[in-house]
Amino acid sequence: LAKQHKVFFEYVMLKDVNDSLEDAKRILRLTAHIPCKLNLIQFNPHPGSDFVPSPRRRILEFQDFLVKKGMLVTIRESRGDDKMAACGQLGKPGDSVSPPRMKVPANFRHALAQQQ
Repeated sequence: LAKQHKVFFEYVMLKDVNDSLEDAKRILRLTAHIPCKLNLIQFNPHPGSDFVPSPRRRILEFQDFLVKKGMLVTIRESRGDDKMAACGQLGKPGDSVSPPRMKVPANFRHALAQQQ
């Protein structure tokens, strides 16, 4: 990549799945040699998903940690969640057809079990 070009990473924040400081450290390791910008996105909960959005405070702490380590990080404000168009889900409230159910990968099931 040319020096002025950056790769933009979109990172959906899932409570107790990928929002810990260990996850932030992992991002730093993975992107250490990539000129990039990270866009943090609060997950938009919807029928058919067992995931829960990270609390705003945790997203801010995650951002703050990465910024202090020299990473360019923004938080995308939610848009379209009232129309089920936010964060990768498309549809209309009240649709009788549900989107396909997201399957939780085996290595993340422990995080969901802790929430229940």
